[in-house]
Amino acid sequence: MSQTTLADAVGVTFQQIQKYEKGVNRVAASTLIDIAMRLDVRVPALLPSGKSDDPAETEADEAREAVELLLRLNDEGRRVVAVMARSLANDARYKTTRRRREE
Repeated sequence: MSQTTLADAVGVTFQQIQKYEKGVNRVAASTLIDIAMRLDVRVPALLPSGKSDDPAETEADEAREAVELLLRLNDEGRRVVAVMARSLANDARYKTTRRRREE
C-alpha cells in the first residue's frame, strides 16, 4: 500500500505518514489503531519490540502491552478503563504539583 493510499484511508497527509514512519512525529493511539486496521495487522506489529534498560523503551513496552489489553476489552470495559486512567493521571498531576509547591 502506498503512503498516499494509507494517508487517505486514515485522514492525514502522506507527509504525515512519512513523519510517522521515520519517527519524527508521534502517532495518536486512535490513528495507530486506524493504520493497523487499514494495513490488516494488529497494533503491536506497528510498535517497536525488544527489551532494553532504556526507560523510554520500557515505557514503550508498557504502552504496547496496555494497548494489547485494551483491544481485548468490550466497549464498556474500555469506558471503565478510560475513567480509571483519567483519575489516576489527574491524581498523579496533583501530587506532582503539590510536591513542587512544598519544595
